[in-house]
Amino acid sequence: MKPLKKAARNAAKSIDVLFAKTDDLENRSRRNNIRLVGIPEKSEGTNPTDYIEKWLAEKFKDKGLSPLYAIERAHRVPTRPLPPGRPPRPIIVKVLHYKDRDIILKQARDHPDLLVNGSKISLFPDYSAEVQRRRARFLDVRRSSVDYKFSMQ
Repeated sequence: MKPLKKAARNAAKSIDVLFAKTDDLENRSRRNNIRLVGIPEKSEGTNPTDYIEKWLAEKFKDKGLSPLYAIERAHRVPTRPLPPGRPPRPIIVKVLHYKDRDIILKQARDHPDLLVNGSKISLFPDYSAEVQRRRARFLDVRRSSVDYKFSMQ
């Protein structure tokens, strides 16, 4: 009985290690990605890459984008289109250079009034589902610390 328990414990540890490695690899592959939320469905036409590249260049052209700024690809999250009245699917954008990605995300934080066809657009880094779950758990702690800071003043 003991060898079986030990083997099960070792297998569980190996699974945890392998899961951590695959999550790390997934996040590294998403390093240059940006998630755009709020762009109305079908507003990008037949070529979302060109549409997003031009839109981001127009919004952030004088904000320090490199001369080599380019979007490798852009696409909607691959799910079925949602029924009318539901929020549009997010668009995932892969920026060629990470410095341009960082500039775009910083400028989006500093200027939260980005609009496309009257719809408010939000930009986020693209993380794996596991990292998103961890960040969501941390959000409550962050909110309580902000409330605590304001009550201290």
